[in-house]
Amino acid sequence: MPLGVLVGERFGWRATFFCVAGMAALSLLGILFGMPSQRPGITASLGERLALAKRPDVMAILATSVLTVAGTFTLYTYLGVFLAHVSGIGPQGLALVLFGFGLASAFGTRLGGAMADHWGAGFTVIVSGGLTVLAYLLLSLGVTLGPARAMFVLLPAILLWGWPAGGDDGAAGALGRADF
Repeated sequence: MPLGVLVGERFGWRATFFCVAGMAALSLLGILFGMPSQRPGITASLGERLALAKRPDVMAILATSVLTVAGTFTLYTYLGVFLAHVSGIGPQGLALVLFGFGLASAFGTRLGGAMADHWGAGFTVIVSGGLTVLAYLLLSLGVTLGPARAMFVLLPAILLWGWPAGGDDGAAGALGRADF
């Protein structure tokens, strides 16, 4: 995402789409030629896979994951406009903020899984939810500070927002791992 912002700003939005198409083509080639062949009959049938949807615990995990990911993707839709309006940040600064958010999410995924393994998924989800609330409170505070000082509060809030986004996935993964 951050690289796409920079490419789009420098070369236009079409260049970003061409780059994404090129990466998708490379991924497809990697899958086609890099995946080991699998013997038939090893995978679960469609019926066996769909049978998991009857389990309330699995559906709760899937719903939590879907809502977390959907909520996180709202960041990409609104963050640029929000930061430009509140702090006057430009595309290069936005790319750095999105890069930081991505790093925080990757860190949160790793740490959230470890926390869930050590202290349990419930505790990890509660901590992640609390950090998300704190991030939103900081975002609300940052808006009141004016453009010159806003990023001093907004940037830590955005990084804090990124961590639980990954942490919730780690906890959901630990919940799911226990039953499969």
